Amino acid sequence: MVTLLVDANNLAVRSVMAHNAHMNVGDVDTGPLVLFVNTLSRYVRMERPDCGLICWDSGKSAYRTRLYPNYKANRSQKVSDLAQQPIALIQIFLRLAGVPQLQLPGYEGDDLVYASWRACRARERIKILSSDKDLAQMIDDHTDQIRLVPNGQPPDVWTRTRFIKEKGYKPEYQAWVLALAGDASDGIPGLNKVGPKTALKMLRQHDWDMSALVESLPEHDQQKVLTNVALIDLEYVPLELSAPPEIEFVTPESEGWDKLAQFLDKWQLNQIKDRLENNRLWSN
Repeated sequence: MVTLLVDANNLAVRSVMAHNAHMNVGDVDTGPLVLFVNTLSRYVRMERPDCGLICWDSGKSAYRTRLYPNYKANRSQKVSDLAQQPIALIQIFLRLAGVPQLQLPGYEGDDLVYASWRACRARERIKILSSDKDLAQMIDDHTDQIRLVPNGQPPDVWTRTRFIKEKGYKPEYQAWVLALAGDASDGIPGLNKVGPKTALKMLRQHDWDMSALVESLPEHDQQKVLTNVALIDLEYVPLELSAPPEIEFVTPESEGWDKLAQFLDKWQLNQIKDRLENNRLWSN
């Protein structure tokens, strides 16, 4: 059984930023929706998942903001604003197309991906679709991370073997490395003059014993690192979810086809409709 977990905002924002040629229907640009669907369907055809979940952000993480008020304070609101209308359209398409998705107040897509992964770790294969380096924490013998690449390039699949070979440490230590070095993308500062290489050196010097490493630091740095671990390590996500459901794509033979077809016609998504009618969107 293959389960596909998608960091939806990661894919949606990339679709908005990568889309160049506008495909306007009235005042709405449908191009990001087309790019999102084409990208998602590419990986669905590649992995052929039995189960899955599209995980959406719902603003900034509530529990992380309580821990650190400046969490993601450096994020551009302009990009988020640009993505709002395309995301609404994408979510309607996914609902009509039979693709399971989830969005919960106070939680980010990362949190939902992790909680879903935790609930289905016993499954044979799990694929995480996201370029977010934080999610590498979940890579194990049964879980691969697929990082997004432009269409036409070979898939960028990170297995446990590849991660250890290229990074020099186990995926489960990713949060510790980031806790020491900081995560600029989320506005989380690391220790002074400590980057990823120095963080890795520090951890090796302490035989990957994080408690011993923290105890060796000055008191003010100890608290910073402990807070960073709580912000970055997904084991701290205070959320329990059920395992992702089976995927039942809507086809021309399905009861919900008429509503999906009306949506596709309204937004002039002729290519997507044609591929669905000919069973070429989600299948090879």
